[in-house]
Amino acid sequence: FKASGHGDSVYDDYGGGTWYKVLKLKKGEKDAARIKREYRRLALLLHPDKNLDPQAEKAFDILQQAYEVLSHETSRKEYDRKLAKRAKVRRQRIWVRISEIKQSVLGLLSFAWKKITFLRSWWCLLILLAFL
Repeated sequence: FKASGHGDSVYDDYGGGTWYKVLKLKKGEKDAARIKREYRRLALLLHPDKNLDPQAEKAFDILQQAYEVLSHETSRKEYDRKLAKRAKVRRQRIWVRISEIKQSVLGLLSFAWKKITFLRSWWCLLILLAFL
């Protein structure tokens, strides 16, 4: 669990979410009052003094990190840029993988076509030899 700086946390590695999801907000939410309202609502539910669940403290820490990043305009903008960059990298990786698969399929089809052509020529020779 890495919590260094504004938005540098690796929360994505612990559940595939974003700080917006932690606070149950739409991605890119800019309304400071709504961010604060959602944080307070969830803080009342997750605070370790009020919630006896053994994981409440960890959940509350995650909630605090999310609020710390999203409550400040500069850190929220930086976090949004990082999310956009991650999405772009993810899309690029997907396209690279698609082109790799495409090349594999084309190579397989080419190999199959050569084998079929080779087999067809052998069958033709066998048929011709059978009639001779």
